[in-house]
Amino acid sequence: MFFLLKTKKCRWIFLSAFSFILIFLPVYAYFYESRALRAVHFEVTSEDLPAGFDGFKILYISDIHHGCRGSFNLIPKIIEITRQESPDIIFFGGDYSEDYTREMQKECFEALRPLSAPYGKYGVLGNHDYLPCPLLTIHQMETFGKITSLNDTGVWIQKGQDRIRVFGTEYLWDQNAPLAFPRYEVSFLKKSDFVIFLPHSPDHFERFTAKEKQKLDLVLAGHSHGGQITFFGLWAPVSVIHHKEYMTGCTKKDFGTTVITSNGVGTNVFPFRFFAPPQILCVTLKCGK
Repeated sequence: MFFLLKTKKCRWIFLSAFSFILIFLPVYAYFYESRALRAVHFEVTSEDLPAGFDGFKILYISDIHHGCRGSFNLIPKIIEITRQESPDIIFFGGDYSEDYTREMQKECFEALRPLSAPYGKYGVLGNHDYLPCPLLTIHQMETFGKITSLNDTGVWIQKGQDRIRVFGTEYLWDQNAPLAFPRYEVSFLKKSDFVIFLPHSPDHFERFTAKEKQKLDLVLAGHSHGGQITFFGLWAPVSVIHHKEYMTGCTKKDFGTTVITSNGVGTNVFPFRFFAPPQILCVTLKCGK
């Protein structure tokens, strides 16, 4: 194409524009977008939601990657957003630290400790939380972060006479591995219960049977980073999830389940974000059809 430009002036304009783009895009992706953490709001309406939980506000934080090269320390901004939003409950989607040392994990969880909500803080592990040891990570998150682990366990959140069910799962490395605990959990739940599922990856939702999925009202996941570096938000050249419809944002299934995937907070591998800004999810539950 360069050789098709007839005049020296045209070639100079073309080279200047190309050089500007080549310099501007990495600067924008590194210095601005990767640090532009914000809250993104969703409203989920369900006839299964008990009246006492109408207006209940959830804050969902995932993929902090604290300590990762180029993953900026956005925890002060997380704390600021949390105070502004004043949620009823806080969920964490995993991938807290990237350094794989107990010191860095401890530093991360101690920094998250000031976060508070009336109905508590709960979280699951991501794929980056299994080193040096998943049990150590759970110990650190509960001891220093005061975050209750929901790795392969569930809790009833009680509000007066009403309650909703929240359960999580461990990160499944093998795509063919059975979804043991979550399927066992769902077998005891009623269709009329309001149920929130917390996997690290949205791919785990597709491990359920069609009948089991109908019992899940809301799925909150991370892991994808929204693609992290995308072609203007339209296409991501690299994806860590298999079901691309869950790359980012809200997906409403025909059978009633709402799946929301967060872009997450930090970065991984490359310290850049392009049209996949960091985010915290703020989900408000509403009664109705």
